[in-house]
Amino acid sequence: MDPLLSDSLNVTDRTYLGSLTFHEGYKVLIRMANEACARKNAEVIKLNPEDPQYSRKLAALQMTARAASEFSALLFKSVEWHAQLGAVQTKELEDVEKTEAKKLVV
Repeated sequence: MDPLLSDSLNVTDRTYLGSLTFHEGYKVLIRMANEACARKNAEVIKLNPEDPQYSRKLAALQMTARAASEFSALLFKSVEWHAQLGAVQTKELEDVEKTEAKKLVV
């Protein structure tokens, strides 16, 4: 998986995303995305196999359901990836700042 904006977010942006994942509403957002994907999958299951246009409709519904699922997965995996990288980068910056501060004291 190639995360969204993998080369263009800075440590501040990644920290923002990381803090977002701890917000109570973030879990609700994930549930909503999962529900949207479940609804698209349900449309596929509900399709009547006796419909004369069944094959065409099935292909279209499957493509829509798959696109929704892939989008949702890419979005939330990208947020997780950036949040983890942001935490590492923040720790590295703090370590550099501590090292620099020690040099000034000595």
